[in-house]
Amino acid sequence: MSLYKLNQYKSTIRYFEGEEGVQKALLETLNYKGDVYAYIDIDSVNQWAEALDKRYIRERNNKKINKKILYFDSPLARDFIKEKRSFTEEKIIPGSSGVYQTESTIQIFEEVVLYLTFSENHKIAVIINDIRIAQFHRRLFEAEWKSIDSSILAQQNQDH
Repeated sequence: MSLYKLNQYKSTIRYFEGEEGVQKALLETLNYKGDVYAYIDIDSVNQWAEALDKRYIRERNNKKINKKILYFDSPLARDFIKEKRSFTEEKIIPGSSGVYQTESTIQIFEEVVLYLTFSENHKIAVIINDIRIAQFHRRLFEAEWKSIDSSILAQQNQDH
């Protein structure tokens, strides 16, 4: 793990490498306060970190932490949102089918943003503890979340 402290704003950036580092970073986030907002490439998570994801979900549910997830569109994502999960709301980003194989996720907390990358030979996590960056990402997420509702309603109105 590497630590960079930005003194001007009392922000920190932490970098984790390897499977153990990613696990440490992800599980640490269970100690943060508030709801979680996430952009997830579920295909990559399922392929490269399925066991860790199951552990994280189980521990998050035990702590009753709410999470909103936006998935990049894929057959797996569509199957995933059919299952109802405790403390979880999920949507698929329209128009993202086949476009976004990112091998990454972003998780947004009250004052922290966690970036994760999963691939065969490259597993990293970066935690940025900065309220301004977290607020920026959360506002983008909330706008996209609301726009998905609007686009679905508009499509339904066109269909009728």
